[in-house]
Amino acid sequence: MLGLQTGPVISHTGRSTGYGIQVELTPLGAFALLAMPLRHLADRMVPPADVLGRRWDAGLTEQLASAPNWGSRWAILDGVISSRLADSRCWPSPVACEAWSLLRASHGTLSVGQLAEATGRSRRRLEVLFAEQIGLAPKSVGRVLRFQRALTRLPKPGGTWAETAAVCGYHDQAHLARDFRALAGMTATGLQALATNGTSDNNRPFAGHLTSVLAS
Repeated sequence: MLGLQTGPVISHTGRSTGYGIQVELTPLGAFALLAMPLRHLADRMVPPADVLGRRWDAGLTEQLASAPNWGSRWAILDGVISSRLADSRCWPSPVACEAWSLLRASHGTLSVGQLAEATGRSRRRLEVLFAEQIGLAPKSVGRVLRFQRALTRLPKPGGTWAETAAVCGYHDQAHLARDFRALAGMTATGLQALATNGTSDNNRPFAGHLTSVLAS
């Protein structure tokens, strides 16, 4: 189980013939479902049983494994997630919801001060709410959101990284380059090559895939 990440996450499928199911949640949805401060999951990989409980985790795994088809598995997942949410007493605060919506709408370009002014709360209060209900500080969430937008605005033929940096709210191209190295674990041009032809900038296959750090 992964919380929000401020670095690259690489997974390897290997040659196993088994199957897996990945469930992606919004941070606020994860807060309601898991009923725990999400700062404990940020930048970490935690066994699901440690969060959901061993009986719940094992029971769900057994149900999914014994289901006759994928339609049945989706129905099982829908049922257990809906049931857990219905029993949850840990719902996001309206302030956290508003701040999260504003920050997402700006693609991470709003400062913590601007968020505080827009929500009528102090910077410190927002930082506490984000740590608990989203997992990362507002500034870190904004950084990830800018990076995610940049991933959708990779330069086309004739375009430049400076143009991408300006559109996505970076101070300059160097700022964008630093964030790509920190968040993707590779250069911006290397990631562009991976997106284009499946190889990194040193022409070796990239064994794995970059996992999205924020679900839609």
